[in-house]
Amino acid sequence: NWEGSLDVVVAQSSPDGSVVRSVDKTMTLRMTAERHAQIMKEGFSINATVAMLPDVARLTVVVRDGPTGSMGTLVVPGNKLSVRPN
Repeated sequence: NWEGSLDVVVAQSSPDGSVVRSVDKTMTLRMTAERHAQIMKEGFSINATVAMLPDVARLTVVVRDGPTGSMGTLVVPGNKLSVRPN
């Protein structure tokens, strides 16, 4: 079996660049060695709903691999975000 963790931060920034809201979560991952090998080849996705503040200029998602410290970042400009009505 394989165990690991991911730290995920989702931050919303205002037009002046200041962070106006952020959410962070640590995800513990446990899986078989076969499933881990499959994910390393094919990747996987995480789905989440984010409550957006008005006039957000940028949404930044940072993911850090707990065991290795490797990080990746995704930045989405505010004008590319879609908002679903409640």
